[in-house]
Amino acid sequence: MSVIRAWTAAVCVAWVVAGCASSAKSPPPGDYRAMYESGQFATAYDAAAAKASASRGSVAEEASLYAGLSAYRLGRAGDAHRHLVPLTSSGNAAVAGRACAALGSLAATQGTHASAAEYFTKAGSLLTGDDAARALMYAGDAKVALGKKDEAEALYTKAQGKVQDDGSLRLALGDRLAGRGATPVTSGGGEKSGPPGGGGVFTVQAGAFKAQSTARTTADGLIKRGYEARVVPIRDKAGVTLYAVRVGRYATKAQAEAVRKAVGTSAIITGAE
Repeated sequence: MSVIRAWTAAVCVAWVVAGCASSAKSPPPGDYRAMYESGQFATAYDAAAAKASASRGSVAEEASLYAGLSAYRLGRAGDAHRHLVPLTSSGNAAVAGRACAALGSLAATQGTHASAAEYFTKAGSLLTGDDAARALMYAGDAKVALGKKDEAEALYTKAQGKVQDDGSLRLALGDRLAGRGATPVTSGGGEKSGPPGGGGVFTVQAGAFKAQSTARTTADGLIKRGYEARVVPIRDKAGVTLYAVRVGRYATKAQAEAVRKAVGTSAIITGAE
């Protein structure tokens, strides 16, 4: 799994809600939190954006946060920026930190590593515990991409001091400091090696097809339902290439199971790529 994909999952799973899938039931109309948690990012965006525009204060900020994160998961960078950038100056440190983390992830996927480092570092100063450590770790990865290894090491060391409960995060930082995992965050979302240090271990596979066109049609149908669907080439036991349709990335199997039930009984849970 790439650092970017893992970070996206960490932002969307660990920092905003308890999980990206809390119920297999259809979310109530207008409940953007439940929509987001069940992976229905398109409908979550519409509901959250409407709430944000009709509200003020902390209610508007929370709605804008969900709208921005939903837009990010949908690949709508412009909408994500529009909702998240104003939140970086919020008086609520948790909201500002989550917004900065999401913007850092977006900057990294676009290959603007200096901006990614700035946003992640700010997120690390606003968040606490494992959340702060994770932000600082990815700030370090952005510094590596910029060729600033000394600054990256300082960020990794600072992050180590903030880890509380996440053993995989501690391991990821140890690998980076030992030179085994401090590989750059790339604009294409790929990283050769290194533990993810975050959520996104599981994904829901809606099906696997011989024809790529069939897989694309299936994925498009799920996207219209509000799910983050993608087509991934895989090989079966006989070595034949198939095209799998997968939905989301989830930190726990329980989160993935809730989405699997909502997607359909023929769906399965598998490891995220």
